[in-house]
Amino acid sequence: MHGTGTAVGDPIETRAIGDSIGCQRAQGHPLPIGSVKSNLGHLEPASGVPGLVKSLLCIQHHTIPATIGLETPNPRIHFQDWNLEVVTRNRELDPEKKITIGVNSFGFGGVNAHVILQSHHTGKTKNQGHIQVPPIPPLMISARSAGALQQLAADYAGFLESRTTGDYYNIAYSAAFHRDRHRHRAAIFSTSMEEIKARLKTFAEDSETASPSMISLTAPTYPQGPAFIYSGNGAHWFEMGRHLLLDDVFLKSVREVDTLFQKYADFSLETELAGKNGEGRFDYTEIAQPALFALQVGITRMLLHQGLRPTSVAGHSVGEIAAAWPPAFFPCPMPSRSSITAANFREKPKAGGK
Repeated sequence: MHGTGTAVGDPIETRAIGDSIGCQRAQGHPLPIGSVKSNLGHLEPASGVPGLVKSLLCIQHHTIPATIGLETPNPRIHFQDWNLEVVTRNRELDPEKKITIGVNSFGFGGVNAHVILQSHHTGKTKNQGHIQVPPIPPLMISARSAGALQQLAADYAGFLESRTTGDYYNIAYSAAFHRDRHRHRAAIFSTSMEEIKARLKTFAEDSETASPSMISLTAPTYPQGPAFIYSGNGAHWFEMGRHLLLDDVFLKSVREVDTLFQKYADFSLETELAGKNGEGRFDYTEIAQPALFALQVGITRMLLHQGLRPTSVAGHSVGEIAAAWPPAFFPCPMPSRSSITAANFREKPKAGGK
């Protein structure tokens, strides 16, 4: 499980797992579940990686490690009805049976990932004395122009003349991973280095020659320019907007957002950013996150006013909501409402189960 650790998130996730998998199993054989966060904590953007590593270790050692620290299960999770069971002690798995593990990882902005892993058993095959040698890897090359790509193909063909098949593996690897990737690209597929050389020569002479073993294309031009990155909860401090409020563009933006927030909240973002309500206010999620959103909208407007426009945006946690706004992806009311709704949901579960 991703295991948000909240009174709202965990029941939603466990019910989905129960409906789709747990209830499909026989009663008396509940689906074992757990979260690696109980062992390592929350690793923020890298939180999905430990779950993947844990799953691989489960398969390797045929053991499910315990989810520790579970004292009082969330009463909203109907373990029996959904045929689920939290593994609270190390559990041995039958090494002769196939192991299937699902890993959940959810991003705050709605980017969800689910990876399925399964154990592999090498079965006995007939004619084990005849081992099929896999084809050699493709050769991938690229250049800044079509003419340069043809010349590069000719250069590789000449270079391979004095090389062995054993050398070719290193050459193909270096071409794929150790060279810059330019717009004009080609990939040559074959089962032997001799055929690779022949196709390189053919391409060098006539790049229009069609062949299923020779792919040539021009990659799209990617925009270049500044990227705006938006911070999540935790990147705040007392009076973090006090000096910025002296800027007319920033002040106008904050007041615009503040007007929208008054429909859902009983505090002023402008006042909070100025620090007029005293220290410690940003300890409350329902205040800190909307304030961060307003701050980042104001800074974005200042940058746009100076003529600086992003070619791409990204955000972490509540920063994903701010990233969804510039320069005109959504009207401001939508992310404003999303920001305070998310903050309230995050603040309320503090009294949930352990």
